[in-house]
Amino acid sequence: MTVPAVRVLVLVVDDEPLARLGLRRCLATEPGVIIDECGSGADAVRSIVELAPDVVFLDVQLPDIEGFGVIDAVGPARMPPVVFVTAHDQYAVRAFEAAAVDYVLKPFARSASSPRSRALVIASPPQAPAVSRSATLARCIWSTSIASRGSKRPTTT
Repeated sequence: MTVPAVRVLVLVVDDEPLARLGLRRCLATEPGVIIDECGSGADAVRSIVELAPDVVFLDVQLPDIEGFGVIDAVGPARMPPVVFVTAHDQYAVRAFEAAAVDYVLKPFARSASSPRSRALVIASPPQAPAVSRSATLARCIWSTSIASRGSKRPTTT
């Protein structure tokens, strides 16, 4: 019996085109991931309502509506799982209070030859729920970013 392919719609929201490109490149390595993107909070709200993505990679600081405002505008009950992607570590506690799946610091770099990153992506079975897969994708991005910064991942409980 063949297991049907699972598609995961990912929305990448960042006002920086290079940041969106970096996320797109990392996420594109995961089988079954379909990626859409937005450059503003207002566009993100519209896309979330219209497309109902499985997960959103969301920048905190957007020029029109901050990431937390996007969650408020959509409504926490209608909001898909969120991975915050930002250059600012001071928002981490607030992100997890907003029920973020993960919090990834920029800048990050995707190395196609990184065995650790590839192993983390592969560890997520294609039939896993979107929340589990989004956390795995976030770990993939995080694992490729710490090498360039030499930082340790903040712990949460």
